[in-house]
Amino acid sequence: MSDRLTAWVRTVTPKIWAAVVTALLAWFAVHAPWVLELLELLGVDLTSSASVGFVVLLVDLVVLAVWQWLWTRLQPHLPDVVVRLVLGAAARPMYTRAGEVAVVAPQGSTITVDGYTRG
Repeated sequence: MSDRLTAWVRTVTPKIWAAVVTALLAWFAVHAPWVLELLELLGVDLTSSASVGFVVLLVDLVVLAVWQWLWTRLQPHLPDVVVRLVLGAAARPMYTRAGEVAVVAPQGSTITVDGYTRG
């Protein structure tokens, strides 16, 4: 898989997971009266599609942000098969500029190139 495709897959797949979790939370909200009461207390007009859409977008944003924070801490400790399932690809894309040479090092190792340490 090319680096460009890998980057795209690793960007889109977490968003799909966030959308699935948001849909599950929306389903839960419909079946949990206290969630609707909380939204009314917060002044959300549940008859307005714009208000409901804003709440869904806000929940989606929070789910994605929490997921990204959690995933960056868990990923180094998980096997590749789990990373593939969650991100769609275990390989990390290599971003290089035209004319640069990519330096590939085993996962978990530290390398230094031109004064920059990465690892």
